[in-house]
Amino acid sequence: MKKGRFSTAEKVLVIVLIVLMVAVVAVGVFIIIGNVNRANFEAENPTIATVSTDEDFTFATDESTKSEDKPEHTDATKKQEPKETATDVTVKSDTKTTKNTTATEPKATKKPTNSKKPNNTSATTPDAIPVVEPTTNSNHNSTEVCKINGTKCYVGDTITVALNVKTPKVLVNFQGYTEYDSSYLKFVSAKANVNGLVNDHNSAIYYNGSDISRGFDFTNTGTLYTATFKVKKAGSTTIKNIMQVLTDMDSTPVKESDCTISVKVYG
Repeated sequence: MKKGRFSTAEKVLVIVLIVLMVAVVAVGVFIIIGNVNRANFEAENPTIATVSTDEDFTFATDESTKSEDKPEHTDATKKQEPKETATDVTVKSDTKTTKNTTATEPKATKKPTNSKKPNNTSATTPDAIPVVEPTTNSNHNSTEVCKINGTKCYVGDTITVALNVKTPKVLVNFQGYTEYDSSYLKFVSAKANVNGLVNDHNSAIYYNGSDISRGFDFTNTGTLYTATFKVKKAGSTTIKNIMQVLTDMDSTPVKESDCTISVKVYG
């Protein structure tokens, strides 16, 4: 070999070495760039590594991919542990919520019960309805007598009729009418002794009343209404009452046969 000159084999060897060095440098640069890109991608998408479900685990354990995905499964399993812990916390929180709800339910139930007690008490203890006793006439306009329900009255006098009622229970509503003979009696006026309506029509006094909050206490006998008439002629006549509806506070009908209802005449 001459000094200062390379043989062909030496030139080839040098070229090969240069190519290898370039390749090594290129691979190193490629790896570095890939790692940087991966790090940037994971930094921008931090949840990618944790978004795995139980279905992913089931799929990953398939026999065909078991050997290739073991490292990934190990990482995914480690990253799923906080989720399982979070699930446990949620379950505990739900349990506490259920316990608190159960603990407060009796209080919510007791409040309306306590608030209703005074209402129930007042509803079952209404004021007793009194008996009205009008005064009788001492000075008569005539000597002609007309007996009304057995009471001696005089023609030309103004008399008062009271409908007295006694019931076995407090009533929530009532309805009825009182018939009279208009040839003997002329209707003048009527007044309810309870919270109800009273009016005259075709020789009959119609009445009704309803009170669902307190009711009507006729249990010790009370006057339902009073009416005044003027006696037209002598003779004898009867005023009759027909009770159509009697209902207690439980909305149960009350039989008229269990009550004492009378038309009392004050002449």
